[in-house]
Amino acid sequence: MVSRAGIGTAVSRRRKALGYTLQHLAELTSIHKVTISEIENSRVTAVSYL
Repeated sequence: MVSRAGIGTAVSRRRKALGYTLQHLAELTSIHKVTISEIENSRVTAVSYL
């Protein structure tokens, strides 16, 4: 199983490798930039989208 920290690090590295800002990734994914930041910093315990 992958840890939250591992997922957050992977998201952050990939976002930066693509040259995306948090705002740009938020616009592409329809996920609020604060939520993306929380994922990258391992501060999210559960996220559900309908």
